[in-house]
Amino acid sequence: MIRAEILKGGLARLTLDRPQAMNAVTLAMVGEISEALTAWQDDPRVRAVLVRGAGDKGLSAGGDVVELYEAERDGRHELFVRYNQTEYGNIRRIRAYPKPYIAFMDGIVMGGGVGLSIHGAYRVLTERTRFAMPEAAIGYFPDVVSTHTLPRLQGGLGYYLGLTAKSIGVGDCWAAGIGTHVLASDRLDEAEARIREGLASNADADVTVQSALDGLAIAAEPAKLAPHHARIARAFAAPSVEAILERLDEDESEWAQATAQAMIRLAPFSLKVTLALLREGAHLDFEQAMRLEYRVGRRMSGRADFQEGVKAVLVAKGTPASWAPARLADIADHEIAACFAPLPRGEGLFGE
Repeated sequence: MIRAEILKGGLARLTLDRPQAMNAVTLAMVGEISEALTAWQDDPRVRAVLVRGAGDKGLSAGGDVVELYEAERDGRHELFVRYNQTEYGNIRRIRAYPKPYIAFMDGIVMGGGVGLSIHGAYRVLTERTRFAMPEAAIGYFPDVVSTHTLPRLQGGLGYYLGLTAKSIGVGDCWAAGIGTHVLASDRLDEAEARIREGLASNADADVTVQSALDGLAIAAEPAKLAPHHARIARAFAAPSVEAILERLDEDESEWAQATAQAMIRLAPFSLKVTLALLREGAHLDFEQAMRLEYRVGRRMSGRADFQEGVKAVLVAKGTPASWAPARLADIADHEIAACFAPLPRGEGLFGE
């Protein structure tokens, strides 16, 4: 399910090879990614790392949440712990990788696929890119250290993404600063070949990667949300989920009404937790945000909403979810605060 190869010239290629499931990342795959990235970090044969997805759907639709859903349903809580400990370790390694790390963000890039790409040095968008953090639709919250990333996107777009579960294309990704380059999807193989050739000539690795991508880069299409940037900034700066919905309701535009409708279909508890996390994450460094997310994730994975959401969206597809609580007004502040409380010693991220 993971193909890890060291190619001629010193390019190590990591391919998520589960196209029948939109390259959803299982526990086994998370472990294989960890092994490859760890080994390549100190391997003198490896001069740069490329991650891409097999098939024509995209990089990855995210973690295999059905696997996590079944484990939680059956009382195998240790699977969530192992998955997230390993995934956060991978993300931490990617962010500080000592060699050029390139992600082809072609097609679907969601959840865990975002975690494998957005923290890397070279983030290549294409005209097919569909980027999303839709976890509130399954009773969870945007993770993969997006608590640190989303609040820092331009114009409040990160709050919009986390609180609507909507996807955006290449133009909006580029405007928000998500990508470093835009390439035509039919030239990704050429980009890989140019990188390999440059590395084989013993040129500086970063210069090689930058030159190869710059040489094929194209302009991004216009941002489709550009006409609504002021609306997004105003609405999503509100201090609570209820206040955001009020501001959208006050704005009688078709876009604002559709955005509000998208929000109210999501898990109310997830919306509250997501907004609190993003507000907090705006003031945290990467390590702090990562640890906070892990704590919240331990609590959220055990909630009935997670079971209900995954079942409705991915198992019994089309069945409406029954969220608990069903209304924002029924959620007490202390319930949200409890999700943020420290874990017992030894149960935190990396055994802390």
